[in-house]
Amino acid sequence: MSVVTGFLAVCAAEAVAWSVGPAVPDLKSVAPLVFAGQSVQQSRDSYIIVPGGGWRGYFTGVDDEDRYGGQTIAPQSLPAGTDPARWLDTARAGLQADGWRYRGDTSDPTYEHSIWLTRDDYTLEVGSWDEAVDGEPVSADAVVGRAMPWWMVTTTALAGLLGAFAGWLLSGWVSRRTERYGPALRTVVTTLTAVVLFLMVPHALFGLHLATSNALLLDVPSAPPWVALFSMYFTGDMFVAAVILTCVILVLALLGPSRERGSSAVIS
Repeated sequence: MSVVTGFLAVCAAEAVAWSVGPAVPDLKSVAPLVFAGQSVQQSRDSYIIVPGGGWRGYFTGVDDEDRYGGQTIAPQSLPAGTDPARWLDTARAGLQADGWRYRGDTSDPTYEHSIWLTRDDYTLEVGSWDEAVDGEPVSADAVVGRAMPWWMVTTTALAGLLGAFAGWLLSGWVSRRTERYGPALRTVVTTLTAVVLFLMVPHALFGLHLATSNALLLDVPSAPPWVALFSMYFTGDMFVAAVILTCVILVLALLGPSRERGSSAVIS
C-alpha cells in the first residue's frame, strides 16, 4: 500500500508543481542552429508533459498548452541528398557551442536518427524520420520540452516519502480496526485489499519509474508519472475500480469495533 500511496502523492505534487511553473519560452534561437538557412514552422504541443487524453482540463493541458507543453520546430524537409547522420553531427556541434549539453542518442522509435540535449530546465530532441534514399527529401524536426527543475525534484520526492508513510499508517489502521472481525468478514477485507494492490501496484511501479527517469534525466522526458494510470491493463477503469474498492475497505474498517471498545467489552 505504501508504494501506491507514494506514487499518488508524487503525481499530485508534480501536477501542482507544473501548474505553478513558468510557461515554455519561445526558443527561436534553436531553429537557425538546427535548420540553418531553412524556413521552419513552429507549433506548441501538450503531449510532452501531459498525456493526450485522460483526465480533462487540467491533466490534458487543453486549458493552457503553452504552460504544459513543448515546442516543435520543423522545416518542410531537409534538402534533397542530405545525409541525416552528418546533419545531426553539424546540429549537435552548433547546439553545444550555444550552451546545450549533449546527452546521447534517444530511444524514440519515431526517428531513424536522433539525439537529445539539455540546457537549464529544458530538453531538446532533434531527429530525422527517414533514411536518405536516392536523393529524396528527408523529414526532420526539433522538439523543445521541459525538464524538472531541482525544486520540483525535491518537492515530489518529499511528497512520495510522505505518501508512502501515510500508506503504511493507513494499512496499520485498517488492520487494527478489522482484527476483531469474524473470519468471513476479515476474508472479505483481505480479498478486497489484494484486488486493489493487484490493480494498482504495477501501475504505481511504472509511474515511479517514469518519475525517476524524468528527475534524473535517464532519457528524454516523454510523459509524467500519472500517465501510468492510463497505461498497461484496464486503463482508467482500473484506477476508478481501485478507488471504489478502497472506499469499501475504509467503510468496513470504520464500521468495525475499535480496539478500545473491544477491550472494555471484555473487562465488563
